[in-house]
Amino acid sequence: MKRKLLTVIMAAAMFTVLFTGCGSTKDPKADDMTIVNIPKLLGTAWFDQMLPGLEKWVGEHGGTYYQSGPSTADAALQLQSVEDAITEGVSAIHVVPNSTETLEVAFKKAKDAVILGSVQAQTHVEWADAAVAYQEANYPDMHLVADYVESGEDHDTAYNKTKELIKTYPDLKGIIGCSVIDPAGAALAVEEAGMEDTISIVGTSIVDVAGNYLDTGAIDMISLWDTEQTSYAMCEATRILAQGGEVKTGDNLGAEGYESVTVDGHVIYGTAWIDITKDNKDADPYITQ
Repeated sequence: MKRKLLTVIMAAAMFTVLFTGCGSTKDPKADDMTIVNIPKLLGTAWFDQMLPGLEKWVGEHGGTYYQSGPSTADAALQLQSVEDAITEGVSAIHVVPNSTETLEVAFKKAKDAVILGSVQAQTHVEWADAAVAYQEANYPDMHLVADYVESGEDHDTAYNKTKELIKTYPDLKGIIGCSVIDPAGAALAVEEAGMEDTISIVGTSIVDVAGNYLDTGAIDMISLWDTEQTSYAMCEATRILAQGGEVKTGDNLGAEGYESVTVDGHVIYGTAWIDITKDNKDADPYITQ
């Protein structure tokens, strides 16, 4: 029987985890599965933290896992990693996409051998859209001063573009950063301008990157989630789907924040985010000693 490949795409959001895929006709056992995890880039604490979750799940259920991917947040290089995994014939692919549009090419290429669900929009845009929608509904006196500003997940770019924003919009009051480095890059520019008391910065980050700016007040709050818990939940969802089952609202995927998930179409929502201020920095699971 021709082997089917289960593809799982994770939307790296603070409180949204996206899985797509359907059951295999093989109805595999967990200990038959080989899972590859392909993050945006290798070598960062954020994505390294996924490995303990994979290790824990495999230790409990069997199978094997490995992590693959580019050393920079490059969509083309990530696409190559996905294509390599398809060629190797792994059982499941977990992806934190740099560009879902680029990855869709690989999924279309593999369509005859792969059972797939839909490919969703990039998560940073989803977060930004949600923030603007919330602002419009709840804070009508606030307004977005510019189109979304892209940092390319690069600290210096975030810093330089924030400097431009401060110059262009001297009455700027707030900045939301969607990648781990964005709040810190923005905070450096705000501190240099002496505007840490007038411009509020929040966003996705970790204490090792943003902690000093939390202490100085240049960053008001960061939000994160423990990708160890996320990767475990992804593995459990993979097992259920691969064996022909269905993940339903209220299901427990065995990880903190995913004890009672909400399912909307192909999207599985947990409540796994953690808000960090200068007063609870020890709650960050990524802190290195």
